Amino acid sequence: MDHFRTVSDTSVVCWAAKNHPLETLLPFIFSDSPRDDPDRNVRAVTTLYASLHNGTYQGAGATERFYLLGLSPNAARVAIRFWLVGTVADFAQRLWQWLDDIELVGARDLPGRPALKTLLRSTALLGKEENLPPHWVGEVVRAILSGSPLPTALLTGVLNRIKAESGAVNDYRAALIKAWLNRHFRQQKLKGVTVSLNLEEDRIGYLLGRLFAALEKLQTDANPGLNATIRDRYYSSASCTPKAVFGTLMRLHTHHLKKLDRPEYRIAAQNRIQEIVAAITDFPAHLDLAQQGLFAIGYYHQRQDFFTKKTSTQGEAA
Repeated sequence: MDHFRTVSDTSVVCWAAKNHPLETLLPFIFSDSPRDDPDRNVRAVTTLYASLHNGTYQGAGATERFYLLGLSPNAARVAIRFWLVGTVADFAQRLWQWLDDIELVGARDLPGRPALKTLLRSTALLGKEENLPPHWVGEVVRAILSGSPLPTALLTGVLNRIKAESGAVNDYRAALIKAWLNRHFRQQKLKGVTVSLNLEEDRIGYLLGRLFAALEKLQTDANPGLNATIRDRYYSSASCTPKAVFGTLMRLHTHHLKKLDRPEYRIAAQNRIQEIVAAITDFPAHLDLAQQGLFAIGYYHQRQDFFTKKTSTQGEAA
């Protein structure tokens, strides 16, 4: 059934008062592509995104009524998780906002907007859908479809999974964090998070994440073939209680600088780190949840920037 999709324990059914393409396009935002046509969802997302202009649906049937029903099991019964009513234009705009919120440099699924199932599995133990906490999956779906802030439990879950895996901030987890932060900041009328590295971003969590990535790169440049980096040992504490660990990390960085075998590499690495440190007035004792999210995004953005540099020599971004 093209109008029906299941995410964890939540089943979503949608329909329009009159037949409309959004009835079949919307479910692809949430589900995996079929194995016999792995690009099907990408095409559907591209079609939907192309039908919107600055977040506004201007196609035929924009004022038609559109309905969304969320169902989940409850003992021997089926419970209504949510019931949303609006126009085609309303829901198209909310989907555009979601796709815009999760867009991120380096995302592996073209056009950079993975399906919700793929994103959520990245937060689960062993990457298995059955290990997702059912109580917040439904809330995530409802938030997307209603245009509301995402539940705090989602950000907590993503950050906990990253810490449990020694700072593994992959594309999918970073996209979820970016979406959570943007919706949180939008509600507070604060500036959002950019798609790629933002050199003008001055929030402390983001700066510390960038600094951590720069220190890690220095360590790996100074020790080629290193099996474990500062990320494996220090990511969790650096992202939660920076004051307790950044003193140690900054002392380590002077040792790593000395191991670089060419002066120009040493100067480039030092300048890169000092540029970030210059914007940091103090290392806080504790970062709140939103700042921990910014730490993850700063770390991710800075690493992606290193990876996309064309220079591949030691001491320069590979």
